[in-house]
Amino acid sequence: MPEYKIIESFRWVRVGDSYYKHPQDKAVSLQKCPICGKLLINRKKSLALHLSHKHPIVRFCYRCGVRLNTDNSHLSGKQQRNLCKSCHNKLNRIWYKQSVHARESATKRAKLTREKLRDEIFTLLGNKCGYCGFTDARALQIDHVNNNGHEEKKKFGGGYGTAYLNHVLKKVRLGSSDYQILCANCNQIKVHE
Repeated sequence: MPEYKIIESFRWVRVGDSYYKHPQDKAVSLQKCPICGKLLINRKKSLALHLSHKHPIVRFCYRCGVRLNTDNSHLSGKQQRNLCKSCHNKLNRIWYKQSVHARESATKRAKLTREKLRDEIFTLLGNKCGYCGFTDARALQIDHVNNNGHEEKKKFGGGYGTAYLNHVLKKVRLGSSDYQILCANCNQIKVHE
């Protein structure tokens, strides 16, 4: 006949309709749902998960438990998930650092987007240098007529990123005369005059 040993003893705790076993040496603490009053075992994320799944009208971030509204939810409309903006950004940063492929594809997408925006701006502004008529797009640059390009770029991170190019495109579409196209030579001559 085999010998049986009790390796670890457990106590059973009833929470709602379910039973959970815990080691006797660990104290069990319970949390009460502020909406329905159901008792929950105090584990990381348990209250936030309960609130996000059982009470979808009142949404909470499932990572940190912050109550979500339109200001701090990372998506809007049908794509809403139970994550606040800060937790969403943290997860994206971790994923981005761990994935070489993601970095490469994000860099390629950003470059293509910048090229498309730049081409559209050039098309709207005439596709040639405003001084000498040069037409090779590799040497054309967006020039600020009022020489305030540095201050304007600072608002968007200091370079020709997609946010800055979108801003320029919107202004050009609205008929702004603040921008012109110059070739690299004419642009440098204008800077030194």
